[in-house]
Amino acid sequence: MIKVLIMGASGMLGFALHRVLTDRGIDVVGAVRGTGAPTSTWCRDLEYVLNVDVENLDSVARAIKSTRASVVINATGVRSDDGTARGMSRLFAVNAMFPRLLGASAGELGIQFIHFSSDAVYSGRNGAYDESCLPDAADAYGMSKYLGEPASKHCLVLRTSLLGRGIQRNDSLVDWFLGQSGSIRGFRRAIFSGLPVNEIAAFLAECVLPRGEPLEGLLHLSAAPIAKLELLRLLRSAWSHDQVQIEPDDSVAIDRSLDSTLLRARTGYSPPAWPTLIEGMRSFYERLDEHSVKRV
Repeated sequence: MIKVLIMGASGMLGFALHRVLTDRGIDVVGAVRGTGAPTSTWCRDLEYVLNVDVENLDSVARAIKSTRASVVINATGVRSDDGTARGMSRLFAVNAMFPRLLGASAGELGIQFIHFSSDAVYSGRNGAYDESCLPDAADAYGMSKYLGEPASKHCLVLRTSLLGRGIQRNDSLVDWFLGQSGSIRGFRRAIFSGLPVNEIAAFLAECVLPRGEPLEGLLHLSAAPIAKLELLRLLRSAWSHDQVQIEPDDSVAIDRSLDSTLLRARTGYSPPAWPTLIEGMRSFYERLDEHSVKRV
């Protein structure tokens, strides 16, 4: 039986992976940097290992050894620096150096390493990017994610983009939207093709972890391209967030949509249509919220 260790388990993706995989009966431990486990009721019954800092590879190796993990999933990430030298250093240490080092050590450590990269490795000038398209990010975050993609044996790199909520409200699109009222802008020319984090977890549970032969290499994980305007309208409908009026706006044009033909051929995965994805995400978080109310 596999044992999974999730790096960055307190983040939006890491939590969803931890929650969904655990609820499906997979043996999972979440690694967090702090001295205490997350206190949210969403994290009920989840197992954690503490004091794991990805800027200290020895602490990661100790966590792998102590948990006897056979699969390590990296859901860590720093979105931006704070304008200081230390901030820039940490951006590249977490997003680039850590996954490269752990990927290079995967065979020696006896693990399968699954690393999440980002569609931000692309500028968004073209869209429909497949794995043969050369990354052309012009910002530090996109460059750090590209540099952090390990190419070693025993490694699977999944480029994608995320949709979801944080254990604590964060600056994600969903949390931002649910905090809005009145009129907001919906960009018709900004194209998204990522997936809800609960769907990404389901993909791993169904199409990656059960495989006899580990999946390796670089693959794009995406849904059908959708404009941010339409995405916001689906969120408003699913959450009945009718106090928000979404005004169409053409001032932003960016298309980082990914072509996941190769991944679908290798795994048999076919993402649901967007209304189904959004409803599934709402149901996932609604069940967590209902449990929170019952515990109070």
